[in-house]
Amino acid sequence: AEMIAAEAADGIVLATGAGAPRGTSLALGGAYAGGLADGRTVDAFTALADPAALGPRIAVVDTDGTAYASGVVLSLLPHVEELEYVTPAETAFPHVGAGYVRPILLEQLAAHSGFRRRAAHEVTGVGVGVLEVRDVLTGEAARLAGLDAVVALEPRAAVGLPGLDDPEATVLGGTRIVRIGDALAPRGIDAAIAEAVETAYAAAGLADWP
Repeated sequence: AEMIAAEAADGIVLATGAGAPRGTSLALGGAYAGGLADGRTVDAFTALADPAALGPRIAVVDTDGTAYASGVVLSLLPHVEELEYVTPAETAFPHVGAGYVRPILLEQLAAHSGFRRRAAHEVTGVGVGVLEVRDVLTGEAARLAGLDAVVALEPRAAVGLPGLDDPEATVLGGTRIVRIGDALAPRGIDAAIAEAVETAYAAAGLADWP
């Protein structure tokens, strides 16, 4: 941050992207009541490294809901007999667009006889081979037993730069700071492109600086 500030630039654009949540490649939360941190779950990277090692019956807890999450599930399905999909969202993969992609995704999921889904559910406990869940709308509890593994899919986290990554900080020594793309908030490539174009127009004097 000090080196960048020393440049005395007219503006700073942070486009540092996003990565796996802090701590490990996942940070338990979202679908986990109270931010349950339990060692009986594995992250997507571990699961995809050796899907066969997970066992025939797994649960996937998805608080991401994007194409990334759907890709992980589709990659794991051929290696398991049963996959219990749990998400706090009201529908499976809510951030996968309803156009051309979503019908194909749903068709592929339906083609696997062992795919089950529980939307609008949060995790209240994880045990050996057991996942305790609760309907976020009705409060009704359920118990998923006989699981060989639980895979947690968590949203990516924006990658900051020490000294510049405070979301409230927009000016550093008179230099304007603008965050674009996943550095602002992890989303899709369309948002990153749009914000990059707007910033380029502003730098060229064709639009107001954000």
